[in-house]
Amino acid sequence: MLLIGFCLTGAANTMADTTDYWQVYVNKKVVARYDEGLLAPAPLTLAKKNITAIDTLKVRYVADAPCHDCLVSMYVEDEHGLRATLSVMQGLPAVFKASFRPLLSFQRLNFSKQLYIWYNDGKRKRLLFELKLK
Repeated sequence: MLLIGFCLTGAANTMADTTDYWQVYVNKKVVARYDEGLLAPAPLTLAKKNITAIDTLKVRYVADAPCHDCLVSMYVEDEHGLRATLSVMQGLPAVFKASFRPLLSFQRLNFSKQLYIWYNDGKRKRLLFELKLK
């Protein structure tokens, strides 16, 4: 019994003590919800014909252990490894906002077929979701 209790206690001490989660909006409508428990976030597919350059992509990112002084960013990366910063914020929780204009331009100018939206806080980066514009 003592050994089982030790194993369970030891495992509990090695587990992550924070859970990050994020919601994705197009304009004011929630279109997806994710959390760090997902090994691979499901792609977010949007119809390109329904999106205008003035529409807004917004990601509300929340961490259980917020950091008020850290610099956090959201960026796009394509299958060629090309990157562009979409939004930079100070502290967490953060609400990243980006017009679809730079995303559509980035995709067109780089002939990108796959767009990946990433979070970065300087210490770690996390794939938030793959954005598919069809």
